[in-house]
Amino acid sequence: MTSIEWLIEKMQNKIHHTIKIPSYYVEQAKEMHKKEIENAFNDGRRWNNSWTGETYYKELFKNPNTLGR
Repeated sequence: MTSIEWLIEKMQNKIHHTIKIPSYYVEQAKEMHKKEIENAFNDGRRWNNSWTGETYYKELFKNPNTLGR
């Protein structure tokens, strides 16, 4: 779970009875967070030119066998 997913979950649980966060905002926030991670990786990568930020994100956050999960 990423930090943005955690925050969204907490906010939805906390304010569930008063207001619902529209799902398109949730998905947009997740996509923005993903792009920030990819861009940071692309900006800082010097050691492995075969990976892209997207590959890095998928390996770190989408692979259940990594520490990112």
